[in-house]
Amino acid sequence: MNIVVDRERCSACGVCVEVCPLDNLRVAPEGYAFEQYDECWYCNACEVDCPEGAIKLTVPFLIR
Repeated sequence: MNIVVDRERCSACGVCVEVCPLDNLRVAPEGYAFEQYDECWYCNACEVDCPEGAIKLTVPFLIR
């Protein structure tokens, strides 16, 4: 998975779910966001827009 969510910092606000162009993120009933599919475009919208700073996008070396 390419999107790493710090479960301690995530407030389950859903901003990342709204900004993801692939509809790839979800909020778990336990109260944190997670990457549902491994289909990230590496647009970085989830990391930039997360108000809690709980998301870190890991871009594979070959794409950088």
